[in-house]
Amino acid sequence: MFAGALERASRAAETAIALSPCFALGHLALGIARLLAGNAVEAVGAFEHGLRLSPFDPQNFVWLGQLALAQYFAGNREAALQTAMRALSIRPDWVPTLETLAICCAALERLDEAQAFVEQIRQLDRPPDMFAPMKAQRPEWAAEMASMLRKAGLPE
Repeated sequence: MFAGALERASRAAETAIALSPCFALGHLALGIARLLAGNAVEAVGAFEHGLRLSPFDPQNFVWLGQLALAQYFAGNREAALQTAMRALSIRPDWVPTLETLAICCAALERLDEAQAFVEQIRQLDRPPDMFAPMKAQRPEWAAEMASMLRKAGLPE
């Protein structure tokens, strides 16, 4: 059922983009749909295009965080770390970004940095898991994220 919704979301975003190629939110929505569908490489391009079209969107910390996860699962851990750092510079207390940073640092064996991000997470109220829909669609990604967070020192 969720797969059908993702397909419809992708088609809607593609239609919006076809009607208005400069519609940043259409590209960003397409990035989310592609990421949720497990197409991280394709999601990267959509997120990057949407961010170029709307570089001053006050919600860019969210889009950058999603781009960082897409880069991570596309196999570009260093780019994911740099993108997540950009998101952090916009909103330093956003727990999903701190989690992404801890995951990236743990994967890159930068454990001191990963643990520092975990310490920041511990000092904040943890909101509901905004990655839950992606984790439900991609259990192997959920397992990797949980593994990297444990490696960084964050218990489940």
